[in-house]
Amino acid sequence: MKKFLFLCASVAFFAISFSGASADTKDVRSSFKNVLPITLPELAVPTIAEVPLGGVSLEQNYFAVYNKTQGFFVEHRYSVENRSRSGLVSVSTEPQVGGAQSMVDGSYSTATHFDSSGVGEESALITLTHATPVTSSGLSFSFAQNVISPRTVELRAEVDGETKVIVAKRNYTGNFLPFPKTTSNKWYITLTYTQPLRITEIKFVEDRDSLVSYEKLHFLALPDQEYEIYFNPDAYVVVPLAQKGSNLTATNDAQVAEVTLPPLHNTLFTPSDTDGDGVPDVSDNCPRIPNPEQEDVNKNGVGDACDDFDKDGIINAHDNCPEVPNPNQRDTDKDGVGDDCDSEESRFTERHGWVPWVGIGIAGLTLGALLFMALRQKPARQEDEKEGELENGGGSEKENTEVNEPPQQN
Repeated sequence: MKKFLFLCASVAFFAISFSGASADTKDVRSSFKNVLPITLPELAVPTIAEVPLGGVSLEQNYFAVYNKTQGFFVEHRYSVENRSRSGLVSVSTEPQVGGAQSMVDGSYSTATHFDSSGVGEESALITLTHATPVTSSGLSFSFAQNVISPRTVELRAEVDGETKVIVAKRNYTGNFLPFPKTTSNKWYITLTYTQPLRITEIKFVEDRDSLVSYEKLHFLALPDQEYEIYFNPDAYVVVPLAQKGSNLTATNDAQVAEVTLPPLHNTLFTPSDTDGDGVPDVSDNCPRIPNPEQEDVNKNGVGDACDDFDKDGIINAHDNCPEVPNPNQRDTDKDGVGDDCDSEESRFTERHGWVPWVGIGIAGLTLGALLFMALRQKPARQEDEKEGELENGGGSEKENTEVNEPPQQN
């Protein structure tokens, strides 16, 4: 019987907990205007998922990643990366080598190898072709460890239908090659070397006009789970996270999610009304103080309840004297109206100015009477003291006479 009761209590507890959690997540989701459905590749193990946000109109960078399968929110990381607008189409080399794309894959753990015959100076021509022109004024090279740098470098580019020399052949003096600002979609890099080359990355320092911001979201996705992204809240909301603690910067093996565009309107969305006055925050001229009438006397877009007419640093709703500056908010009679603008005081003495003077007069008369009585009693006490001394003095002489009188003889 005890086991049965314990089981029932446990079931009831989890049922209440689950219903409470569901209510909480629904309340949070209702704060967001939009939802972005995503589809992940099939996962065998927990994996970092990358959600590209291109084409998503963001009012603010605040999101909630929701596990639809289990009904909870998970930790996420939002970031922005500047990427080339041009889009690299191909990399070719002469002599031809395998893995040429490794020079532009953004990873320093991969490399393109140019072997050396060991006889004299050899050259390598690297051709980079972009979908759209790249505007750049510098080129950076990265090499694998323990690799000797090239001996010389030369840079040419196709400009206005002609192949022009941008940097004439020169000694290789560093891993950054500056040159005059040039726009081209096809670049030719010639390196000479006497030892094998291992190039990990070649990057153009692109002009801002050639870059585009790539916004993305990362989170830890679990196998066989469905997720959706909530965004564009109309008010600040605290998202309770049931899954957190992952290193979301370890994105080398991140799986890119497929997003459904355009994003959907969130059917759970309820406009926020923080002060509960019936006016949604988005159109409330005083969203933190209830003012259903939306009064705005000076037409400055700020509701009178939230305005500060007298500029004393206290909004009208909390100011006990809204049209007269009184930052100290002194209210002697505690009637809710500041002393500086209290035209009719509620204290009896403040409403009747003669009362204090009467009190002062009575106090003066009382003190005078006391002083008079004290002065009058002083002479009487002195006479009493003299009479007492005389009486005491006479009795002593009589006693002394009787003591000193000689005895009579018979």
